[in-house]
Amino acid sequence: MARIFIIAIFASVFIFAEPYQSDDFLLPGEAMATGLGGMRIVQNWEGLTAAVNPAVLTEVNSPVVSASGGSFFENLVSGARGGVVFGEKIKYGVAVSHIGGCGIQMTDLQNPDEPLSADNRPVVVGEGSHYTISVDFGAAKKFLADENLSIGVSGKGVRKSLPDLSAWGFSLSAGALWKPISNFDVALFAENISTYQLFWNDGVREMALPKFGAGAMYGMKLSSTIFIRFGAESEYSTDDGLGDVRAGIVGTYGDVISFAIGTASGALCSGAELKFKKFKIGAAIDYRSMLGKSYSFSISYSPALSEN
Repeated sequence: MARIFIIAIFASVFIFAEPYQSDDFLLPGEAMATGLGGMRIVQNWEGLTAAVNPAVLTEVNSPVVSASGGSFFENLVSGARGGVVFGEKIKYGVAVSHIGGCGIQMTDLQNPDEPLSADNRPVVVGEGSHYTISVDFGAAKKFLADENLSIGVSGKGVRKSLPDLSAWGFSLSAGALWKPISNFDVALFAENISTYQLFWNDGVREMALPKFGAGAMYGMKLSSTIFIRFGAESEYSTDDGLGDVRAGIVGTYGDVISFAIGTASGALCSGAELKFKKFKIGAAIDYRSMLGKSYSFSISYSPALSEN
């Protein structure tokens, strides 16, 4: 009965999903997390985990090196990520990401020396590009006698570039992961608790207020070879209100192949991952009615993975 109740709670988020909200750092990364709706509070991202909730670094079999790439929203932007997680009693992570695109139309008046008028309208004079580069550093440690509580902290450095402007930025974040019972994880994520500061080269300073998120994940064995996990998460900020409601379910067969399906506030997401010796290779797709399809892939290498 308890299992049925937990499943009903998680399934409800697919029905009562909120509208999609965009953010540079919410674009897909690791394939299984993408298939689960882009979950980033309670689901680790393998070697890229420093870019999400730092507390889940303790869930990564380290050392591990990961990379991912993709094309998002019908080729509107593309992205690439790389990262590593290492350490034993304290897990450390570093992740680097690049998100960018071309085709920004630059306009100017037909006669720049004259005011805007019906006879002096803006015209396209060229195209520009944009990019965002971020570097994340994180660390996490398990606490309590049975080590069922993890606390993590992380820092992010950001470089943004637009056709006529550029900026530097930074933020600090913290998170917690609690395992009250076997196969049940509850996570909290305080993102940008320092506020997200962005300093533009024209003297303007932007500031984003913190986001506070929570998520839960439950797993169960269906047979000796099949294990499933399902979860949901969301966050809230005073800037944007309720963010994406992300949820999904992933099934693993024989610790060799996994399939995931999920949602991010109405978007349909799916992913698959194959474990081969010391490698994990995955691919994912998500579809949003207003923005179209996004495709991504990921690969991870870890000596900690068993030879099968």
